[in-house]
Amino acid sequence: MDPSSGSRDAPRTADPLDLVGDVLDGQFRVEEFVGEGALSVVYRARSEPLDAPVAVKFLDLPPPLDGELASSVVESFQEGCKLHYRLARGHLAIAQTFASGTTVAPRTGAHVPYIVREWFDGESLARDLRRRRAEGESGRTLAETLALFEPIASALAYAHAQGAAHLSLMPSNLFLASKDGAGTVKLLDFGVGRVVDEVASTRDGAPPPRVKLLLPTYAAPEQLLGTLGPTGPWTDVYALALVLLEVLADRTVMGEKDPSTLIARALNKTNRPSPASLGVELPPGVAAALERALALEPESRQPG
Repeated sequence: MDPSSGSRDAPRTADPLDLVGDVLDGQFRVEEFVGEGALSVVYRARSEPLDAPVAVKFLDLPPPLDGELASSVVESFQEGCKLHYRLARGHLAIAQTFASGTTVAPRTGAHVPYIVREWFDGESLARDLRRRRAEGESGRTLAETLALFEPIASALAYAHAQGAAHLSLMPSNLFLASKDGAGTVKLLDFGVGRVVDEVASTRDGAPPPRVKLLLPTYAAPEQLLGTLGPTGPWTDVYALALVLLEVLADRTVMGEKDPSTLIARALNKTNRPSPASLGVELPPGVAAALERALALEPESRQPG
């Protein structure tokens, strides 16, 4: 089971927010810490009215964040929860959410916003890819990859038609859920990208705050350099193309370890990521579509 939207390799403690045993909103009993990401801590809980497991994702801000910025991030997180709730009601590939709220972390005394969503058995695409690399796998076929991503592409198209963009699409936000022997892919954390996107748009200069809060590995160029234009569905198009390439090659497309080097490559106009750069052979039309999706300028990509 891997319900987190991104997990650190070395969890800090067995209960980083000291919440095991707490009952949220009088109905969700926190049972076990299961993972953490760049801005989140995830616990398994149980809905006492339904006697069923749920996942609870808590916003976990880094200590250096100043008060004004932290307040803006919390407000954006809460708005993101509302967005995800609304979108999930319209598409089955978007993970269903049941509630959101705020609690107090006993260890720090901080007010911690959270969202409660359905529990999945299975693993994130990020964990799947790590395991495949460890086992020496050399990529999925085009047919396998397109079948895997069909529900995600459909969910994104639905969201874009509603005027919403994900803005934080990456393997850790795609969950390979299994139930009764069948599998499907679920899209997590709609709205999380706006947690830092709105904050970053209020500042000039580079790198913007979002680079430090969200890993830039899957960030679109306009998320790294605001002068390229606003974010939107075209931002999801870029990230989806990166993840598709990663699945096709079983290699991270933007694999630079140093953030500055990675950002410089993402903003390089002449050396764009492409199937050919990873040694992936595709039909010319498919390769051209991916190269267009990975263009530096948002207006050069498919609209979403």
